[in-house]
Amino acid sequence: MPLYFKTSQNQKIRVQDTPLSNAGAEGQVHRILAPSSYQNHCVKIFHPPKRTPECEQKIAYMVNHLPSELKGETYMICWPTELIYQNGQFVGFIMALAFEGSLQIYELCRPILKNNLPNEWHKFDLTTDNGVILRLKLCVNIAIAVHKIHSLNHYVLVDMKPQNMLVTEEGKISIIDLDSIQIANNSNLEPVQSVNGSKVSTVIHPSHAVTAEYIPPEGYQNNWHPSKNYIPISWDRFSMAVIFYEVLFGLPPFSATYGEQYADCDTIPDKIQNGLFPHGSKSKYITCLPKWHHNFQQIPEPLKILFLKAFEEGHHKPSERPSAEIWGQVLFREITQLQTCKHYQIRPTTQKNQHLTGFHNDFNNLKDRTHALYSRMVLLIKNAFSSLSSSLLTLFNNYFN
Repeated sequence: MPLYFKTSQNQKIRVQDTPLSNAGAEGQVHRILAPSSYQNHCVKIFHPPKRTPECEQKIAYMVNHLPSELKGETYMICWPTELIYQNGQFVGFIMALAFEGSLQIYELCRPILKNNLPNEWHKFDLTTDNGVILRLKLCVNIAIAVHKIHSLNHYVLVDMKPQNMLVTEEGKISIIDLDSIQIANNSNLEPVQSVNGSKVSTVIHPSHAVTAEYIPPEGYQNNWHPSKNYIPISWDRFSMAVIFYEVLFGLPPFSATYGEQYADCDTIPDKIQNGLFPHGSKSKYITCLPKWHHNFQQIPEPLKILFLKAFEEGHHKPSERPSAEIWGQVLFREITQLQTCKHYQIRPTTQKNQHLTGFHNDFNNLKDRTHALYSRMVLLIKNAFSSLSSSLLTLFNNYFN
């Protein structure tokens, strides 16, 4: 039987009783059947213990402080747009449905696509030039959506991961599970120290969810938890860079085996805490490198620099991690060159798992050029684009055509 609720505007809505997916930790998502004005929308119904006054206040804040352009041609931000009630009690919220035919981006975060995926998904095959370029374009679409959220200077996603992003075979992305977001007075601030050394919180509504493989090193080193601590936007920039690496190379950026003083770093969180990025300064300690990491040597140098800023320099100075806007603009420029210069192509590696001879020297050579190149690159971008303008977004939107 259908379920019935009322919106905060006293509009009655009819909802499909069967949830769209298995129950999550917070609640279940159901498609709205009527009225027709809510076509392509759904409701998230929180589990009873989650229907707290604090949760209602947080969702109300989000409803009243929307990002601009929740939907573009190639992205969807599944943001709360209305609160819903049952018998006068808060139970959840309304949001847009993700693009039809979407899968979790996690399905693309592996070097070999699953055989049971329909044929149209295999154009994302990492062993082809076209597959790599399509994945670069996918990263642009993610960057646009994340930039839309970050540009309000109040929101940090905190639990950003491929499982909270959906993708269609045309490369359209949807960001979901946004009710776990952190809301702060100014999300661009790094944690501020008071006179006695304690952190000054600017949190209005905290986040409560984290995923270990996407927590930056300072999260572990400072024992931060989003339910108790203010989380700066640099946290999201680390998580975003991890997702980009997984999409482009099919494996986590910190997946390698190390020796000597790092021999006991067995888990991804251990390696994150110790700054064991395989293409960074500690690459000399690698004893076994999964072969898909070698594709890093094939990507354009500006993208290598962004990853080094995120994982190497950002390990000690989180504020240096590139923003979603910088990622989007650099990716856009590099894709344009890849598509117009036939000699400028990415060729997937066929090397076996091993430690590259001279790999550490490659890092040192690139490191010497990083600061000057990155500074020139950012200056060029700022001169060319003061922000992600509507004309630039139009160009992004044409990527998969």
